[in-house]
Amino acid sequence: MNREFEAIYESLKDGVFTMAYRYLGDKQAAFDVSQDVFIKVYENLGKLPKGNEQKAYILRMTMNRSIDMLRKMKPLQRLPEGAEIGVAENRDTDEADEVAFLLSDLNPDQKTAIILKEIIGCSYEEIARTCETDIGTVRSRLSRAKEKMRETYLQGERHGH
Repeated sequence: MNREFEAIYESLKDGVFTMAYRYLGDKQAAFDVSQDVFIKVYENLGKLPKGNEQKAYILRMTMNRSIDMLRKMKPLQRLPEGAEIGVAENRDTDEADEVAFLLSDLNPDQKTAIILKEIIGCSYEEIARTCETDIGTVRSRLSRAKEKMRETYLQGERHGH
């Protein structure tokens, strides 16, 4: 295996899988997206951006492929009942279900910003590059997403969920 590809794969495999899994809510679909993304990375190794742009480019590929797969999935397959959300196997299922519910209420831009910032741990700059926007827009999307998640959570609390 090519050393450059190996380095890219090792540094981004968890982030790519996590992003796909957060979008899709299905481990097998997330593995499929991850595999597709890394096949494209390998096939286009010489054409990939270098440095800071590379991570953003690959995460954008992941986001786009996940969205494409979501469109093809039947609505009931998007978040299977009891689906675990996240990479950690020891996560509490109720908490995972709550996170999935809160994320499902966001628009795609907000969802992407939250996944990149809070789950993958990207900086504002990395999110801006990935989403092809400016830092101010990223901050705005994050703020709106957090507010919407807070409102959704509080509504659920009032209704006994």
